[in-house]
Amino acid sequence: MMRFLVLTLFVLSNILLAKTTVISHSPQSVSVVPTNEGARISWELNLPDTVLSFNNSVPYGIWSPHLNQALGCVFDLSAFPNATLEQIDFVHYSRQKMHGPYYYRILFFDMDSSKLFYTIDSLQAGDSFDFPRFEVGVPLGSIPARDRVGIFVEGLSSPDGSNAFPALMTDSSEYVPGISYYLADVNDPFLASDPNYTNFYELSEVANGATNLLLDLWINTGGNKTSGANLRVQPALSRPNSFSDDGLVGFLEPSVAKAMQITQNQSIIDGFYIYRGDTTDGQFEQIAEVTAEVRQYIDANPLSDSSYFYAVSSFNEMTTSIKKISAYFQPPVLTINEARVDNDNDFSPDLSGKIVAVRGTVVSPNFSDKVQFFINDKEGGILLYSSRFSLDLKIGDSLFVYGKITQYKGLTEIALDSAAQVQVIGQKEHPPMPLTLADVGEAYEGQLAIFTGLRIVNPADWPAEGNNGASVMVTDGQDTVALFIDKDTDLDGWTPPVGTFSMIAIVDQYTNNVPASDGYELRPRSRDDFAPETAIETPLPAVKQFDLKPCYPNPFNPFTTIEYTLPHQARVSIKIFNIRGQLIETALEQVKEAGRHTLKFNGVDLPSGIYLVSFKAGDYQETQKIILIK
Repeated sequence: MMRFLVLTLFVLSNILLAKTTVISHSPQSVSVVPTNEGARISWELNLPDTVLSFNNSVPYGIWSPHLNQALGCVFDLSAFPNATLEQIDFVHYSRQKMHGPYYYRILFFDMDSSKLFYTIDSLQAGDSFDFPRFEVGVPLGSIPARDRVGIFVEGLSSPDGSNAFPALMTDSSEYVPGISYYLADVNDPFLASDPNYTNFYELSEVANGATNLLLDLWINTGGNKTSGANLRVQPALSRPNSFSDDGLVGFLEPSVAKAMQITQNQSIIDGFYIYRGDTTDGQFEQIAEVTAEVRQYIDANPLSDSSYFYAVSSFNEMTTSIKKISAYFQPPVLTINEARVDNDNDFSPDLSGKIVAVRGTVVSPNFSDKVQFFINDKEGGILLYSSRFSLDLKIGDSLFVYGKITQYKGLTEIALDSAAQVQVIGQKEHPPMPLTLADVGEAYEGQLAIFTGLRIVNPADWPAEGNNGASVMVTDGQDTVALFIDKDTDLDGWTPPVGTFSMIAIVDQYTNNVPASDGYELRPRSRDDFAPETAIETPLPAVKQFDLKPCYPNPFNPFTTIEYTLPHQARVSIKIFNIRGQLIETALEQVKEAGRHTLKFNGVDLPSGIYLVSFKAGDYQETQKIILIK
C-alpha cells in the first residue's frame, strides 16, 4: 500500500530562484567561414513546436515522496498523431537537506495499455540546496508519443535511505483535475495483484489544497493536429483506496501569495550569445547578443591570419545553455599577386599549402564539369579548382573566395573543398590586358589578355570536334606560342580564322619540368575571342623545304614538341627509336598539307635515356637525338 507522503508549502515571500547553467537546447552544427564582410558564424537549433503546461510556473508546494515513489503528469496527446516527446521541465528543492548533484529516473507509461514503454535512468540534476531550481530542457530523445502518456519523475538520491531528495514542487494556481498524479510504487504501477486497480493517485486525492505539479512537456507535432480534442481529460484510473489529510495543506496569506506571483518568461529561448576566445577551455569574450529567430552572425573584425574559436549559447530568462564551440582560422585577405608571390624565383608559389582569401572577377567559363574558373583582379590572375563539386558562376561575377594555394603542372591554383568557400559579391566587367607574345610567361600567368597581329602557323593541326588540342601555334612575326584548345568550349572542330587576327585568351601553363619555367600557352575561351584584323596583312614566309626543327624542350620530362615544315603536301612518318635502334613508337604516319606542323611526344612510360626521332617526308629523311630525364 501507499507509504505516507509529506506535503508542505513554500512560504518565503522573497524567494530567489536559482538560475541554471545548463539546458538541453544548445545550438547545433555551429560553423564559421570567412566572407567578404567578415567571419560568418552560423548555427542550427531544432526546437520543439508545442508545449503542454498546466501550471503557472510559480513554485509553491513541496512534495517529498519516499524512495520508489514518483510524481508526474498524464497527458492526452490523441490530438497530435505521430508526435514525438522532446523535453520536460520540472522544479526541485532540497531545503538545505542535501547538496547536489542529484539523480532522478524518468518513467514513461502508456496509460491505455498499462505498460512502461521507456525510461531515462540516472538523470543528473543541479544543486537546489538553498533555492528551488528549474531543471529546464531535460531531453527525452524524440521518442514516439502515445495517445495518453504518463511521465513520472522518481527521485534516486536520499540523505537518509528513506526519503527521496530533492523534493518536487507544485505551483500556486487552481488545481486542474486529471493531470498531476502521485505514483505510490514505481515497481508495481498498475497493481499486478488486482487488475481492477492501479497505484496512481491524483494529487488532490492525496492532500486537500494540492496544486499542479510543475512539469511541462514539450513535443514536436510536425504540424499534425486534429481538431476538437480536449487535452484536459480525466484518465479513468482506479485506486484500491483514497487518501485525504487536510492537515498536510496550509494556505498562504493573500499578501504572501501576491508576492509569490513573480513574472517568469516561458520562452524556450530568448536569444543567443556569441563568443570569441583563444582556447576551448579558456575565457571567451562575449562579442554579440542576437534574438531567438537569428541563426547567423557576422564578426566584422576577425583576427586576421589567426586560429582561434567561436562559440554560441542560447539563453532565456532562467537559463543559459552550454557553449557550442567551433575552431576557426581567419585567412589573410590578399591580392591575387600576393597569393601567387614567388620571391625566391623558383617557379613555385611561396605560399604553397597555405590558406588565403582573395577577391577577383570571373574571366573564363568553367573549363570542366566541376570547378575550373580563372579569376582576375587589377594586377593578377589565378585558377580556382576543385574536383569535388560544381559551381554555377558566370563571367563577370565578382567573388570573395578562400582556399589552399597549390600548383599543378606549373599553374598556380586556389584549391577548394566546398562551395561555401566561394561568395558572389556582385558583378564587374574585367577588360583584357594588352600583351604581346613575348610577354607570355610566369609574370602574367592566369591573366586575361588581348593579343594583336596574330596568325596561325599550322591551321591543319586544329583539333577535330570532341578533342582537346595543344599543338596549334600562333605567331606575331617575332614570337610563337602554342594554343590550348579546350573541347569544353565551342572551339574544337571549328575552322580558325585565316590571315591576321586579334585574340583574347588566358595565359595558361602546362609543364612537367622542375622548375616549372616553361610550358606557357594561351587558352582562348570561345570563337568570340577571335576577331579578324582589317589592316594590310604581311603573309608568313612560304615554306621552301622539308625541315625537322630542334625538339623542345630537350632534355625533356615527359613531353617534348616535334616541329617540322613541308613545302608541299606529303606523307609524313615520325618514329621513335631507342639508342640500340629498336622501334619504340610510331608517333605519326599520315598525309599532311604544306606548312608548319607540331607534334607532342609523351615519354611518360619510358625510362630515362637517349632516344632518336626519325622524320621522313617524301624523299626527305632526318634523325634527331632527344634525351629523357626523370
